[in-house]
Amino acid sequence: MDSIRLAYPSHSLHSERDAHLLKIQKIKANAMYKAGAADTIKQENEQALITVIASLKSKLYKEEVKNEHYKMIFLELSERLDVLEKYCHKQDKQHLHNLQSWVNQQSH
Repeated sequence: MDSIRLAYPSHSLHSERDAHLLKIQKIKANAMYKAGAADTIKQENEQALITVIASLKSKLYKEEVKNEHYKMIFLELSERLDVLEKYCHKQDKQHLHNLQSWVNQQSH
């Protein structure tokens, strides 16, 4: 059969069959191309997601460190206000208590 095709290239013995096979091959090639493109897009999306997650983890860690720092500062401030209360005049105690309550609210 191949020898007949070589001898008569302009004549096709199975033109519908050949057209169908060619169509199937094109569909397969398109599907493989789209699957490759989908894999590439999936990899790009995964990389973008990993980058976003790493960035958020970094920001969360920085916020946790900052939060611990503020907790230590408010604890130190509370301790100093307690010491100050011992040496404070009676007329200034109300203002000092107001300040202490504000510090306690901020620390929680």
